[in-house]
Amino acid sequence: MDELFAYRLTWGQFFGSALMALTLYLLLKFADRVLAAVYLRAKWNARTRKILTKIIVVYEPAAILLLVGVLVFVNPFTFGLAALLAGLAGFSHLKNYLGGRMVFLQGIVAPGKKIRIDKLEGIVETLGKMGLRIRSNTGLHFINYQKLLAEGYSLLSGEDVGGYCHLKISPKSDEIKINHAEHIADMLATTPYLNWNHKPEILPNENGGNEVEVKMLLRESQYLVDLKKLVSEWGYDCKTITKSKL
Repeated sequence: MDELFAYRLTWGQFFGSALMALTLYLLLKFADRVLAAVYLRAKWNARTRKILTKIIVVYEPAAILLLVGVLVFVNPFTFGLAALLAGLAGFSHLKNYLGGRMVFLQGIVAPGKKIRIDKLEGIVETLGKMGLRIRSNTGLHFINYQKLLAEGYSLLSGEDVGGYCHLKISPKSDEIKINHAEHIADMLATTPYLNWNHKPEILPNENGGNEVEVKMLLRESQYLVDLKKLVSEWGYDCKTITKSKL
């Protein structure tokens, strides 16, 4: 034990470790954004992003734990005591944060899914670090992960609610040779109907066809009719996929 407390790391080693951890984290986030922006084969892209997302979810708390450990060994008594007190004071927040990591890893709860928690029923809008936002008929609700895991939840099937929609979009004419997935993404960025807390998921045809599937969250469910009219004006046919895999 005496040898353990006698072991020291320098501030240079701490800042070097912090720089490497931050650089790797930024590279992972950058790769995730690139995959989100580049329209590759839908199945390949979805599988790769799913793996990368899980790596980021695990890496984040692991990197924080590593840096805390390195900091403690700069001055074991002072920083060790500080880390212990901080852990005790923020135990509930830490437990909530780690619970969120578990939810992310499971991948069951995701934006666009219809969920019931106790008496609350609505659509998942966003998943944050400490909780998720659910939009119901009564408004927007914040549920922390600790409550979600303690009380349990049910995923509901049926028709999409809360403005979430799954559309199949195809060009009216095949004469125009463009990347339809990118073109539709650019056009959607100009519409006033989307809820940008949930970025639209655009899935190109796996067989190289011109059909594109889009999963998106609207600001209000009644905007779907207006959105379809707008898509038609862009030169596309649009139909709702009623049985979508959320």
